[in-house]
Amino acid sequence: MRRPDRSRERRSIERRGGAPGGAAPFPWGRNASQAFRAGRSQGLPKGENLLAPPGAPSPRFGEEGKREGPVRRPKGGPRSVAYAEPRDVLRNIMGLVVMILGLVAFLGVHIVPAFEKKRGNTIARVGEPTYKGLFSLVSLIGIVLIGFGFARYRAAGYIDIWHPPSWTRRVNNVLMWPAIVCVVAAYIPGDIQRILKHPMLVGTKLWAFAHLTANGDLGSIILFGSFLAWAAFDRIALKQRSHPGTPLFPHGGHGNDVVAVVLGTLLYVALGYWFHPYVIGVPAFAR
Repeated sequence: MRRPDRSRERRSIERRGGAPGGAAPFPWGRNASQAFRAGRSQGLPKGENLLAPPGAPSPRFGEEGKREGPVRRPKGGPRSVAYAEPRDVLRNIMGLVVMILGLVAFLGVHIVPAFEKKRGNTIARVGEPTYKGLFSLVSLIGIVLIGFGFARYRAAGYIDIWHPPSWTRRVNNVLMWPAIVCVVAAYIPGDIQRILKHPMLVGTKLWAFAHLTANGDLGSIILFGSFLAWAAFDRIALKQRSHPGTPLFPHGGHGNDVVAVVLGTLLYVALGYWFHPYVIGVPAFAR
């Protein structure tokens, strides 16, 4: 079967501006595949449009130019721009809505202890076992909604608000080690807890602040900003109430601090090398 002559079609595209100012025409058929292989052999970045006409603009993160809809961030390779389709925008919105519902459930139930009178009335009405059971159930539902909503949002494409410098990832990794040690120290109380008073809240604030410095997309700002605001609020509220807000564990000395640091370091390594890349989907220690 004879191939159709596309020379007239190519000339028509060039007249409409398919090849900008004197540049070679857009590659077709076999020429396109040759151009693709030539671009790969020259080591062009994975995110480049290798088949675009020479001289055509290739938008990048951080460059000026209008972008419609959320920006998709492909896994691996440079952070090239892809224009989101309407269904991706809808998925973004739905993911954020689910995540916000989870934040309301999780943080809302954790704000209840800040109001001692209401907390006491609730326990008197339903009983302490029922109160603790409902507290745990709502917290679990909130965590599931947060994880599911953020995953849906990320799958549809990040909505970037600002673009953190690359060195903020190192800041995040440095801050995460004491954050995890503080969380562990809350359950193995020693001098760390005696000095910090509420190491769990200190660890939460470090974790949230560290991730805010390294992530500039809308979903991350809402997620980590909410936890940072809650931890700050709860720390202030603790000064006004007699209830400690956390389970009481027997205090130890320097020995408990050593155990907390060792276990916190092991947990830090496990989270960075296993949990974050395989469960969250983002390598924590990538260069």
